[in-house]
Amino acid sequence: MDEWGHNIGQKLMGSIYEAVHAICDHLFDFLFYYLNHQVEWAQLELKQPIDEWNESVFVLIRDIVAKDVCIPIAAAFITFIFCYEIIQLLQDENRMRNITKQTLFVTIMKFSVCGVICAKSFDIVMGFYEIGTKAVTILGDRTNGALDGGLLSFDEILPPTIEEYELVHVFQIIGDLLLILCAIIIVVVLSAIIYVRITIWFLEFLIYASMAPIPFSTFNNKEWAQVGMNYTRKMLALSFEGFFMLLMLAMYGFITGGLTAGDDFIETLTMLLGTGVALIMLMGKAGSISASIFNAH
Repeated sequence: MDEWGHNIGQKLMGSIYEAVHAICDHLFDFLFYYLNHQVEWAQLELKQPIDEWNESVFVLIRDIVAKDVCIPIAAAFITFIFCYEIIQLLQDENRMRNITKQTLFVTIMKFSVCGVICAKSFDIVMGFYEIGTKAVTILGDRTNGALDGGLLSFDEILPPTIEEYELVHVFQIIGDLLLILCAIIIVVVLSAIIYVRITIWFLEFLIYASMAPIPFSTFNNKEWAQVGMNYTRKMLALSFEGFFMLLMLAMYGFITGGLTAGDDFIETLTMLLGTGVALIMLMGKAGSISASIFNAH
């Protein structure tokens, strides 16, 4: 009788264990697949030209904000600075008695060149973005598939069957299932945060780029030129912000890609989620890291 009850208990616990194990194995594979998919998506997103990211927003920024709104304002700034330069010449050159034709010619040419630069300022700023995209492309090509080495099977962590089932094994596999479900929820949330962070970067770059004619109009004057220099450094920092975000994603991929079957299950999930949270915190600092490197403020 005891042996019959033992066999029934073994079959019941074995059925529960094997069924839950199959679910865990499927969800665990999905977890790594989803992570790999999100890293690859972020790489592709960061490498694409900004006019292909959202064509309608790009046309709005380029044709309406930059050209129709900011270029007339930049023209007013150039006129103001030109008048200021003429007043400075009057003060410094004894009421224009010592002003030569060459000085006037250089002054007029300087403001003419500034006007041309302001008219093409949006294209110049897009050139900064292309430099950053080139760096992103090179890094992305070298780090593709960073998570491929970390595709583990749940069978490698816990065996699909056990010779002698105990109640603790059933509770353990159910606990692992709950942990995997929590991990999937957290990873989905982290993926949403990554998506929002990348979208904010694109929008921030376009907003700053739309104002390019105004700071570029200040290069003609020594006192005002600092505005244009600060803006140029800021745009360089924004251009390379995508590079730093991709670098963080690649580091995350290589860290999680180093997970092996010999790792403890809870340790594996802790590494996966802890590194993911660290990634989100780092991506939030990508802007400040890039700005500090280019001395942009």
